[in-house]
Amino acid sequence: MIGGTVLKKTWNSKKGFTLTELIMVILLLGIMAVVGTPLSSPTGIGLEAAAKKVALDIAYARNLASITGTNHGLSFTANSPYFIYKQSLGSVINDPLTTKPFSENFSTFKNVHASSSLQVEFDTDGRPVLGGGQTITLTNGTTNKVITITANTGLAIIN
Repeated sequence: MIGGTVLKKTWNSKKGFTLTELIMVILLLGIMAVVGTPLSSPTGIGLEAAAKKVALDIAYARNLASITGTNHGLSFTANSPYFIYKQSLGSVINDPLTTKPFSENFSTFKNVHASSSLQVEFDTDGRPVLGGGQTITLTNGTTNKVITITANTGLAIIN
């Protein structure tokens, strides 16, 4: 207050953007980027997902062997479903989600199948007694994904 007059700071013009305006612009740019960017290879995405599923199922069998104290394994046959078994090929385990025999035929993945055959079995320490150092190849007809089971640890590595 100077000499009885109250000084007020007034804004003659609006400067900058509000937070709401900035968020809307970023949101619209994001939507345009998603809609405007075509998928480079939808079949490649299915192949990648199938390879991850196989790697997780290998880890599941490996963990089952360690937890239960009984050998568990997987059997892959070219162009056929694979399954997880306990102690012998004739003893397929039940899928914990469906309670049906654990078998994967790649039907949820477009045009994907195993192009090679392999049996992998893990001992009670999770080490491979069969199939260690070997590979399983998945294909969609144009692209391949190779999954390697490491010899000493039984870890599945997607290449």
